[in-house]
Amino acid sequence: MENLVAPSKLYPALAAERPVVAICSERSYLRNLIKEGEFGFAVDNGDSIGLKEAILELKNNPKLAQNMGIASRKYLESNFTPQIIAKEYFEVLKKCI
Repeated sequence: MENLVAPSKLYPALAAERPVVAICSERSYLRNLIKEGEFGFAVDNGDSIGLKEAILELKNNPKLAQNMGIASRKYLESNFTPQIIAKEYFEVLKKCI
């Protein structure tokens, strides 16, 4: 199931133009989104050093944080509009019938 869902907290962060630091498995849907959208960092479960480094990278590089924030909003607007979500949901439902 982890390959199909993202935490609901993701979408408000994207809408607010914030970079994302996520703790998730290597195969997770969330990690793929972050990589594709280039709007943050994904850290392996249990990797406290990686988490610290990601947070410090954003703290110490405000321009990077700003660019990732802008990328997050653009990714949201390109991939998660109500129309896009409705279409994808409809496609899933068609497969179930």
